[in-house]
Amino acid sequence: MTVTALWYRTMELDGAIGSLEVLPEIVEAVGKDMTVLFDSGIRTGADIVKAIALGAKAVFVGRPVMYGYGINGKEGAKEVLQGLLADFYLSMAIAGIPSIADCRREVLRRVQYGGDLKASL
Repeated sequence: MTVTALWYRTMELDGAIGSLEVLPEIVEAVGKDMTVLFDSGIRTGADIVKAIALGAKAVFVGRPVMYGYGINGKEGAKEVLQGLLADFYLSMAIAGIPSIADCRREVLRRVQYGGDLKASL
């Protein structure tokens, strides 16, 4: 069984809970018997790394692909997918994540910005 995590309210309300913020709760709620797919706001390889690290097994990237398709048809869509994949692997490398299997919640750290970024680290 599969669950798709959709959280489009963040596009409608300023200050609403972000999609990635609720993803761990969804993964925990459905347990290991269900596969969680994430679809909300994926624009970069770093977004994909975050979603996978927070428990999604896959992500949907419809909007960026459609932008590529709109600009240059099938070739544009293909180029966007290739770019996202390259950015995903680059983001993993920069974060020191050797493989997708190693992309777990522990690689992320939430930092609250309170005016002095250096002090909040």
